[in-house]
Amino acid sequence: APSIIPSETGLFRDSATVKSDARSIVGDAETREDELFTILERTASEAGWHVFRASNPDQISSYIVSLVKRLGADTLLRSDHDVFSHVDIESRLSSIGTELTRMTINSGDDPDVRRSSLRQIATEAKIAVTGVDYGIAETGSCVLLASESVSRLVALLPPVHVAIVMKSQVIEHLEDLFTLRREAFIDGRLGSYMNIIS
Repeated sequence: APSIIPSETGLFRDSATVKSDARSIVGDAETREDELFTILERTASEAGWHVFRASNPDQISSYIVSLVKRLGADTLLRSDHDVFSHVDIESRLSSIGTELTRMTINSGDDPDVRRSSLRQIATEAKIAVTGVDYGIAETGSCVLLASESVSRLVALLPPVHVAIVMKSQVIEHLEDLFTLRREAFIDGRLGSYMNIIS
């Protein structure tokens, strides 16, 4: 008997159906964001994440500083996710003498030289802090997508990864992620890689 392909991952769906499904996923996530965030908190804990729930950006910064002090980290890496426009960790870290490196390549940089430098820094850093593109409530996973502001190394090389997840970023199922990525492919926004971290 032929196997049944789940509709969420099926390549045969037309773009109108994919876009409609994606709108439904986003609408459902917005309506249920508190519920989905609570589920993510539980499933992430069960998956082995150390979960800290903050009610404001200052609590996030304080948590990161306490982690840096506890681990004796003299360097910290971070991505350039949008969340850092609200969470200021630079000034807090500089006050305790911890060096922060943004894992990005600027327009004036020689890309090859900068990548080599960032790779070396990433191998020596104890902690990395990133935002995420999605949190998946069902699996307790964080999803990081390829972009100029996110080096793949930032979440993979340092032994400690702090992922900042906002309520508005949580979707319910892994299949929802596939639908949203299918929509991005149809729109020409897929990118070169995706990390699902559990």
